[in-house]
Amino acid sequence: MTSPLDLFQARRVAQGVARTDVTVKQAYGRSLAERLGFNPGAAGADGGIDGWLEWDSVRALFFCRLSAKPLGVKDAREFVAVLIKTRATLGLVVSAFAGYAPRFEAEVLDTLAGAELSPSVHLLRLQDVLAETAAFDALRSDLAP
Repeated sequence: MTSPLDLFQARRVAQGVARTDVTVKQAYGRSLAERLGFNPGAAGADGGIDGWLEWDSVRALFFCRLSAKPLGVKDAREFVAVLIKTRATLGLVVSAFAGYAPRFEAEVLDTLAGAELSPSVHLLRLQDVLAETAAFDALRSDLAP
């Protein structure tokens, strides 16, 4: 992995990525999946899965949403539906600079509370990954085989 950016630099990069066109965002998301150790999802329409990783009993899914707007309840429901359908044990969402709407996390946790499996969930912003914040360290700990 490359050296982490300081948080100010990471925020500037995340803001810039959020303002790019969809093609650039898709390419950036695929490269981010690889950087995090995931197998990148298909280019273009990917059914919501931007990367996946499996070992032993772990099935991890990566969702990269680099919108300039905060992710909302609709995004949360899509994320949870794919986690449940694929029986994932870990789910990661990386959003752009804007992050998550107030109900996003609650929607994810409330919906998963009634599910058969209860995957570990990590909700990061792009700057968390680029600056390797505590949230990123928690993800890295869960991804260690």
